[in-house]
Amino acid sequence: MERRNSLRYRLPATVVFSWENAQGRRFQGEGETRDLSVAGAYVYSSTCPPISARVLIEVLLPSPRRATKGVAIRVEGGVVRVEHGSDGTISSGFAMAIRVADRERFRLVRLERWSD
Repeated sequence: MERRNSLRYRLPATVVFSWENAQGRRFQGEGETRDLSVAGAYVYSSTCPPISARVLIEVLLPSPRRATKGVAIRVEGGVVRVEHGSDGTISSGFAMAIRVADRERFRLVRLERWSD
């Protein structure tokens, strides 16, 4: 049974993310989105934060027209699931959820050109 209340968009986009452990040490990684919604995202990455970690992600959305600038948005959420690939055909990744009260925290952080 589908439990999601928001529409997910299958959109591969480059992502950079970071989180802190309990001792305050900062970690970072990069990956690619599988899907996005206003309530969360799934990120393919070989570097995954632990479940329950608060993670800050920056999604680099390409421009639909090469002549215009792409968009970067930043949002914070909590890791709800981590999947580690068991063989070469299954990718590792994590699911992150954004609380309803946090949905307004999607922030446009920059417009710039970058190569796909």
